[in-house]
Amino acid sequence: MNFVLEQPTEKGFVWRPEFSGSDVQLIGQDLYTTPDGHEEHRFTFQAAKTGTHMIRLHEIQGSQEAPGRAKSRGLRTVTYTVVAGALPPSQV
Repeated sequence: MNFVLEQPTEKGFVWRPEFSGSDVQLIGQDLYTTPDGHEEHRFTFQAAKTGTHMIRLHEIQGSQEAPGRAKSRGLRTVTYTVVAGALPPSQV
């Protein structure tokens, strides 16, 4: 199951994900501008297992730390809880 998380960004700041690499995989990320001119950071994940997964996005100032290993630097942290279920037999 793939899912997307998005967070608004401010100039000079980025979001870095923290997650369990054995349960969830980061398969893509990009910065984009919304139609109303705001920047957002979009993360695309793939759940490797069914169940409940916790993903934290840490706002940091322009660092390039490795995904999954981010450390908060006194800025915002947003926590998402994602529930990944099994696919119905017709979609397997």
